[in-house]
Amino acid sequence: MLKRLAHLLFGDYGLYRIYACITTAVQPPERDRAVRCAPLDSITPLLHTPWESLRGLAAYAGEGAWLYGAWLGAELAAVACYWNPKRYASRGFLTLMPDEAKLVQLTTAEPYRGRGLATHLVRYSASDLRHHGPRRLLARIWHNHHASCRALEQAGFVQIARIVELHPLGMRPALRLRWRVDPMTHADPHVRPESPLPPSSEPRPRRRAPGPG
Repeated sequence: MLKRLAHLLFGDYGLYRIYACITTAVQPPERDRAVRCAPLDSITPLLHTPWESLRGLAAYAGEGAWLYGAWLGAELAAVACYWNPKRYASRGFLTLMPDEAKLVQLTTAEPYRGRGLATHLVRYSASDLRHHGPRRLLARIWHNHHASCRALEQAGFVQIARIVELHPLGMRPALRLRWRVDPMTHADPHVRPESPLPPSSEPRPRRRAPGPG
C-alpha cells in the first residue's frame, strides 16, 4: 500500500551513483597474457560477436565516441564506451566540461563475467584516453548495481555524488535532488549547488538496466 502511494505521489524514479576519476591517476592494468585490450577502431568485432549484449553496443560508436575491447584469446569478451561532451549533450543528464568524457556503457559478455575483465578494461581505456584529450572521466551507475560499482572503484574511480530523479504527480521534466558523497569534491561542478544539473527531458523507467548510462 505504501509503495503504491509513494509511486502515485512521486511517479517513476531514478537513483544513481556518480563516479569520477582523473585519467592521469589511473594505473594501467598489469600485463596479463590471457587478456588483450585495445581500442575498437571499427564496429566489425561487435557485429561478428556471438554475444547479443555486445552486438548492441555498435550503436555507441561514431563521431565523438571512444570504444575499447577486451579479448580472451580470439573472443571479444568486454566492451567500454565513452562519449565526449558534444556527443553526450543529447542525453543531458550531466553537463560535461571540455576536458571530460562520460563512460556511457561497460558490458562484459555473459560467459566471462566475474573474472575482473571490466576493471581491467576500464584501467586500460582510462590510461589510453589521457592521450586523446579527456582529463577526467565520469560514470553514472544505477544505485544497487554493485558489480559495476566494484569494477569502477577497483579501477580507480571515486563516488562523488548521488542523484535522485522524481516525477511528483507526473511532473515533466524530472525533479532532481543530489548530494555530495566524497568531501573532497566541494569544488566539483557536477555536485555544487551553484552549477545545477539540467532538467531531464526524457522519461525514466522505475527500473534501470544495470551498468553505466
